[in-house]
Amino acid sequence: MPHERKRRMSKTRRDITLLAVVFSLFVVGYIAVSTGDGELINTAAISPLGEPASGLFQVSGELTIPEISLDVDDVTLVIISNDQAVISLNGLEVDHVQGPLVFQGYEGEINVEGNHVSFDGSARSAVVDQVAINGNVAVSSAMDFEQLEIGDLKQKRLSITGTGTLEVVGRGTFTVSDAVDIRLFDGTLTFADMMTLKGKAEKVVVESEPKISVE
Repeated sequence: MPHERKRRMSKTRRDITLLAVVFSLFVVGYIAVSTGDGELINTAAISPLGEPASGLFQVSGELTIPEISLDVDDVTLVIISNDQAVISLNGLEVDHVQGPLVFQGYEGEINVEGNHVSFDGSARSAVVDQVAINGNVAVSSAMDFEQLEIGDLKQKRLSITGTGTLEVVGRGTFTVSDAVDIRLFDGTLTFADMMTLKGKAEKVVVESEPKISVE
């Protein structure tokens, strides 16, 4: 009988310890899940009472400049060219363009490869050679750049092939060795010697060994 009582007390202590650990996980708000084959590590936000946390999280990173094609809507496009570029404004070619090019409310295509950008679309307003142009203007060009910034960028899915680091605030910093997939990105991309990104996202998947998913 005394031995049986001790076993019951020991089991009760283990149960209490297990409940305390589970409760701690919910209070901390994060849980890491690995699949049986070890191929996926998932870091998910968990709110108290086990309800999934809502909203976007902060994300930033620095990666090698990828070859990337974007279809954008209502972004701010700023280009500092390292040559005297030629740009088309409403079908008229303007050459020897110097100084930053600024396009507010730009809508259309942007293609980046290394330090070369091409774009074709329209803008709500433009600044070219320090001259402001108001009203909707069709713009297109292809040029080398020293720096390129795409602000107010919203993408349902932003897929980037490259290497570098990516930080998810409150979750950790991850090494990107091949590619990263960002869902519901809302932020800014800046291209210079490297590509930097800063903004918010709903989900991040880092292609690595093992693959990492943060949401």
